[in-house]
Amino acid sequence: MLQISQLSFGYHSQSAIIQNINTHLPSGCIAGLMGANGVGKSTLLKLIAGLLKPISGAIRANRHDSAKRSVGLLATLYFVPEKTWLPDFRADSFVKLYAPLYPRFDHSLFAQCRERFELPYPQNLQDYSYGQQKKFLIAFGIASRPRLFLLDEPTNGLDIPAKEQFRQLLLETADDQQSAIISTHQAHDLQGVIDTAMLMDRMQLLTVSLEKLQRSFSVEKFAVKPDNALYAAEHFNQWLCLVPFLASSQRELDLELLFKTFHLQKRDFLQHLNSEECRLTAQTSAGGNDAS
Repeated sequence: MLQISQLSFGYHSQSAIIQNINTHLPSGCIAGLMGANGVGKSTLLKLIAGLLKPISGAIRANRHDSAKRSVGLLATLYFVPEKTWLPDFRADSFVKLYAPLYPRFDHSLFAQCRERFELPYPQNLQDYSYGQQKKFLIAFGIASRPRLFLLDEPTNGLDIPAKEQFRQLLLETADDQQSAIISTHQAHDLQGVIDTAMLMDRMQLLTVSLEKLQRSFSVEKFAVKPDNALYAAEHFNQWLCLVPFLASSQRELDLELLFKTFHLQKRDFLQHLNSEECRLTAQTSAGGNDAS
C-alpha cells in the first residue's frame, strides 16, 4: 500500500526537514501520524500525494511512484489538506465534475456522509463556512473510497458532534483494501479510531501497530511515581504513567501519553519497544520448538 525508502526533503535553501526516513504501511490500516510541530507531517503527506518531490529517496503508494503523479495514483488516492480551498462552484457541480475521476466513488455513501454531517446541499462551495468546507471534503473523500486516504488535521474546524461523526464514518467505511493516514496534533481525537501509530521526527518515522504497543506498554495511575515509568505526568494528585506492560492493566493505551514518551524519551521508548519485540519473538520461537 505505502512504501517509503530513504526519503529526504527540504524547502529551497533550507536544510532537509525530513532526512532518510523509511517505513511501510500495509493495506487495511487506519494510521495516526503524530509528531511535534515543524517535523514535517504536512510535508510528508504532500510528498505521498505527489504534490512535492523529494530531494532523494522514493515513495510508492498503491504501487505507483508518487513523484510521477500518474493517473493510476490519482485515481486511488485522496488528500484532504489542512487549509481548504474550494472553487466557486455549486456543490453538486463539483461532484458531477470530479466524482468520475474516482472509479470507486459511491454516490449513496456521499449522500449518507452529507446527512451525518448535517451539510446544506446543494449550495455554492464558497458559501460554506470553514468547518462546512472541511466536512464537504471529508465526505467527498470517504465516498471516493480511495485505496489511500490522506487527511491533514481533519478535525480542525469541526465541532464536537462533527468530530464524532467523522470518527464513526471512518470506522464504518474502512475495508481491507483501503488505508488512511490521519495527521494530527490532537492525539485524543484519534483515540479508538486508529489501529496503527506513525510516530515522526525529522530522522525517523516509526510505524507500529497499536496491538504491538499494547503488548509492550501500559498506562496506569500511581500515588507515587514508579522508577520504571518511561514517562509520567501529574494528574489530580496522582501520576499518570506509561510503564512497561502490566498484565493487570485494564486501561486503554493513551495516545497522547504515548506520543509524549516518544517525543521526550525516545531512546528509552525505542529501547523498550525493541527489547519487548525480541522477547516476544523468542517466546514464539520457543513455543514453536516445544510444539515440534
